[in-house]
Amino acid sequence: MPRKLTKHNDIKVFILYLMDRMGYPLEYDDVTAIIIQDDIVNYFDFAQCFGELEDAGHVEKIQPDDDGREMYVVTKTGRAVAEGLNSIISRVVKDKGYRSALRHMSLAKRGAVVDQTVRLEGEGILFKGTIKDPAGLQLEVSLRTDNEYQLKQMQSVFADRPEVVLRGITALLTGDLDFVFGPDSDD
Repeated sequence: MPRKLTKHNDIKVFILYLMDRMGYPLEYDDVTAIIIQDDIVNYFDFAQCFGELEDAGHVEKIQPDDDGREMYVVTKTGRAVAEGLNSIISRVVKDKGYRSALRHMSLAKRGAVVDQTVRLEGEGILFKGTIKDPAGLQLEVSLRTDNEYQLKQMQSVFADRPEVVLRGITALLTGDLDFVFGPDSDD
């Protein structure tokens, strides 16, 4: 289990790291949920540190979205701080926080559109799946199969669990093999 963060500088770096890693504006309530959901940071420390980050110009409130919701982003200065100091936070804490943040911010909540197409290609069938959100293309994957059962499985999983597909591909490409094989794997 990741250790609790209690030092305010660590908490601030953790907030900046996760907000920057998410890559899009977040509501205050979402930032709160992302940071405290794994009990790595308690609410009172979070609230104080977030206010200090905003006062220091590391986080800023941007124009409300179309629904009138106030959103927050990491500023250039905040990003530089997160990049320069993120090594003070253990990888276990950062990885757990990021995975939890992805779970919290489901694709549907972000306004993502999940689409898939199928076409014949040579002797096989080409499956193509895409995930797009308001910020642009999140994922585009194409796989060729010559097995109709496998194609149906791909279509079903991509339609029913696109977040898992996105996290799995991200984990593979970033070397987070614990996500794919489990923490006890020797692979």
